[in-house]
Amino acid sequence: AASDVYKRQFSYRGRTFKNTSLSFDNPGTVDISPRTMLGYMAGILGGNAVISRDDKLNVTFYQNTGFNIDLDTQYMGSFEKDKSVPLAVGYLTTGTNENVLTVGNGSYGFNFTNPYILNTSAAQNILNANADLKFVPGTVKFRGNPFFDSGDIVLVEGKDGTAYPLLCLLY
Repeated sequence: AASDVYKRQFSYRGRTFKNTSLSFDNPGTVDISPRTMLGYMAGILGGNAVISRDDKLNVTFYQNTGFNIDLDTQYMGSFEKDKSVPLAVGYLTTGTNENVLTVGNGSYGFNFTNPYILNTSAAQNILNANADLKFVPGTVKFRGNPFFDSGDIVLVEGKDGTAYPLLCLLY
């Protein structure tokens, strides 16, 4: 039946995600919320589902914003980095508890569950979509900026004058 098969080619913002087969089986009825299902579908694209400020559903990707948080904007020079050099995403682990899929290698990567990612080809597409992601893990306290969204990468000035890319995860 058509409801048991999902197309495996997605195109979004100029990115096309293809795998070697044209369809995959529905992993079965999963008791989840619509919000979780949207997250799964956005995850297949390598992004995150968000509701925009104008109340539209968007798939967003980790991206450099060009915004800077300089020492004057920080609360008492509060930037604390966990590493001194940017980390690169080298691997991705996904799938389900019964079907764990890992692609790539390296010390840092993404780990998440998605029952709709059923093979390593699909997982590799997601890793490839985030291959350029580099950031320094850390925290900073500052006045805030209404233009920042979760998933944005901003440049934070360290006490040494160096601008470090920081991934906004909690804002």
